[in-house]
Amino acid sequence: MKQNVGIVDALIRITIGLVILTWSVSKGCSKHSKGFPLLSSLIGAMKVAEGITKFCPIIYIAEKRNSQADINPNNEFNPS
Repeated sequence: MKQNVGIVDALIRITIGLVILTWSVSKGCSKHSKGFPLLSSLIGAMKVAEGITKFCPIIYIAEKRNSQADINPNNEFNPS
């Protein structure tokens, strides 16, 4: 797993992830909470994990797709 996120971006991801995680835990403690705090807590935890590992799977997929488009710009199949 190659790091694809810089230090500043990692710190921002950790901070925003912890804010989202804290908000979702505080909303999840109430009686009337539905599924949204659970979903937002998963998203917040994912952002914290991305910041700690300095790896973002979405950036990885975008870079891989972009490099494949550079190899064959017309997206045509060339069997040669």
